[in-house]
Order: sequence, then structure tokens, then C-alpha cells
Amino acid sequence: MTTQAARYTVDQIDSLVYNRSDALTAAIEYMRTAREMIEKGYGLHFPIREIAESYPVPPVLPGKSVTVQAQSSHGKSQFLSFWKDDLALRLDEYPNPKNIAISISTEDMIEEEMGYAFEGSKQGEHWRIS
Repeated sequence: MTTQAARYTVDQIDSLVYNRSDALTAAIEYMRTAREMIEKGYGLHFPIREIAESYPVPPVLPGKSVTVQAQSSHGKSQFLSFWKDDLALRLDEYPNPKNIAISISTEDMIEEEMGYAFEGSKQGEHWRIS
């Protein structure tokens, strides 16, 4: 059985590289779409008005994600809960069945898995966390 060396062509790379005109067109289109979404009130706005006014950050638009990072026990979960409560109030203020919020916390999943492992070890069972 003979094996052939892999063949690489420039075409594979060319499809990933954009010329300046295409890149500029894509950037302008993204900015135009983002501006329209912001004008319609879409997005996750920073929940503390005083900070948002002093440090204007555009809202997190649909299809994007947010990561909150800090050292242990520095209030990440409380901040996210506060942010979700603020968002829920805004959604209630302007009800629309198409407007939803999805929150996925890896912290909850990790803590739950650790709880199962801890309970199993107390009962003499061995759990493998993967």
C-alpha cells in the first residue's frame, strides 16, 4: 500500500484572504447592520447607567457573546444576575415575542458536576469528571 504526500494548493489559502475592497465592504456592512440593531434597541446594554454614560460601550448585539472574568469570589455571578434582571426589565418594558435572552453559565455546570463527584466519593464510589 502506497501513501501519497498531501498536496496543498494556493487556492485553499486564497479563499481565506480578502482584498482591501472586499474587507472594507464587509466592515461597512457590519457597521451599518450594527447601527440599525442599536437604533431598534437590540442588544445587551451595560446595566449600570452611570458607568455606561462615562464609558460608552456599544451593546452586545444578537449573535455575539459576553464573558465575565475575575478572580474567585469577586462577584461575577452577582453581577451577571444583576445584568439579567436589568435585561428582563427592559424586555418587559418593550414586549415582543421575538426578543429573548439565553444565559448559559459554565460555572453552574462545573459546580453541579463537582457536587456529584463529591457525593459519590462520600459514598465510596469513584467518579470520573471529564
